[in-house]
Amino acid sequence: MKKILLGMIVCLSAMLFTSCGGPSTPEEVAKAYTEAMAQGNIDKAVDLMYFKSLNDDQKKAFVEMMKGQIKEEDIEKSKNAVITTEAAEIAEDGETAKVKVTVTLEGEDPDTDTVKLIKVDGKWYVNSGK
Repeated sequence: MKKILLGMIVCLSAMLFTSCGGPSTPEEVAKAYTEAMAQGNIDKAVDLMYFKSLNDDQKKAFVEMMKGQIKEEDIEKSKNAVITTEAAEIAEDGETAKVKVTVTLEGEDPDTDTVKLIKVDGKWYVNSGK
């Protein structure tokens, strides 16, 4: 169950970052995205994602699909999650990065996954791959 939750939290780490005054480094974006997913705040998570080829209708459908996969008990279980990040591995071209994110749920072993990010117009986003 923990793997599924982390997978949803981080695998859905394939998306768009926007907003003024928001997270600006790859590590900050990866952590903010993971926190939003853990809290069940899909709209905020999607704002941190980059979608290269989805139109608005496809993006809305994607958001609804994500919302349908989040369960209240998973959100409650993640309420006190401790989320940490390691320093980003930024590609030579400076346009992509990978950040290891560790989520520790109360009473469980930490679980680590990698969030892939992309820099678009000077801002970092979780790369949705879509």
